[in-house]
Formats: sequence, C-alpha cells, structure tokens
Amino acid sequence: MSCYLNYSVSKLFGWCWWFYFLLLVVLMDCFGSVVNCEFTYGYGAQEYTLALINITYTHPVTGKIHSEKNEIGKFTSGKIGSANGVVVHVSSNNHTMHDGCNPFDSEIIPHEPWIALIAHGYCRDTIKLQHAVENNASAAIIYSNEYNSFGLQLHHQVFDLVAVFISEEEGEKIAALVDNGTRVDIHISVGTPNTFRYANINRTSVLFVSISFIILMIISLAWLVFYYVQRFRYIHAKDILA
Repeated sequence: MSCYLNYSVSKLFGWCWWFYFLLLVVLMDCFGSVVNCEFTYGYGAQEYTLALINITYTHPVTGKIHSEKNEIGKFTSGKIGSANGVVVHVSSNNHTMHDGCNPFDSEIIPHEPWIALIAHGYCRDTIKLQHAVENNASAAIIYSNEYNSFGLQLHHQVFDLVAVFISEEEGEKIAALVDNGTRVDIHISVGTPNTFRYANINRTSVLFVSISFIILMIISLAWLVFYYVQRFRYIHAKDILA
C-alpha cells in the first residue's frame, strides 16, 4: 500500500512538474512578446508638423537688427499655416499672470497684426486660444516645459487660428525681450512634417501577464511546499521502518 501510494504521489508530482514547465514556457513567451511590443501592443503614431519661426528684433544693447530662423515649434492639431505680427506677452487685467486663462488686458493689444505669447498651464489651452481669437490675434505661441510631450495636442476644440507650441526656454527668451520693451516681430511658416511613434500599451495584456506571473509564483511556492512535505514524510516513514 505504501509503495502504491509513493508511486501515485511520484506520478502526480511528475505531471505537476510538466504542467509547471509548460506554463513557464508559455508565460515567458508572452512576456517576451509584450516587451517587444508584439503581443497585442503594437505601435501608435502621431503626425505633427514643425513650425519654422523667424524672430526679428533690434538688439537692446548694440542697436543692431537681429534675426534668427529655426524650426523651434510644433503646430497644434488646429490650423496649420503662415502668420506674422508683433509679439505681445499677454497678461491678465491685473498684469500678474501670463497664462492667458483670464481675458487679456485690452490696453496691451496693438492696432496691427499681433501674435500672442502665452505661458502653458493653469487652464486648458483651448481657453487660452479662445481669448486670442476674441482679441483678433494673428497667431498664438504657447511656451511650455512639456514641449516634447504630446499631451499638448489639442483634442477638445479646433480654432481657425495658427497656434504653435515651443519650449519653455525659447518662450522665456522671447518674453524677456518683450517685457524689456523690445519690439519683437515673428513670422511663422510651415516646416517639416514628422511622425512620432510610441508604444500603444494594451492594459488588458499587461493585466493578463501580471496575473499569470502571480499565479506562476503561487504554483511555484505550492510545488516547493508539496515537494518538501512529501520528502519529509518519506524520510520520516523510512526512519520508522528502519
């Protein structure tokens, strides 16, 4: 009877081992596929167009006309085209904020084509652009430290307004000139189209693989406990028989 029981236990133990090995192979294959973005992950792509920005101003120290032209901006998902005008670093009626979340101070709006320079944050960018449209701006430039993030793309409302995102560093350089009383003229034109590729993570797949590994760890622990319990019982029975 004892021999038959030991044989049955050994047979069950063997089947458990093969099941464990098969599950391990399958999960490792799934995990490798997820890492390589092949297991229902795929890749997402976002199209965007760079903005070619020509900045012209008279240097406040040398008095010489300075001009620079670089692809330092990205068009939003709204209107893509050309625009030009004098730069206005917009501010609220109390002259304390430059985020454009409140109605612009009407006293700073010129009677010529102008471009609104607006700091990112504190409210949705659609609100900022709405204020620019209401004040007849030729374009809007939003500067942000999230320039390289595609979270700045507009998804709620599209305006018939040229709107460009630039980096916080570039925006603060232009803002410093304007705030010092320097007239800055900007011409925006269409630059190079680009495609940004990113991992389109499928949360269901991540959850599946995570739960599977947890189950695998539980099975591993149960397998080890079962193995050592049976081994202890076998050694104990052998000692009794001896």
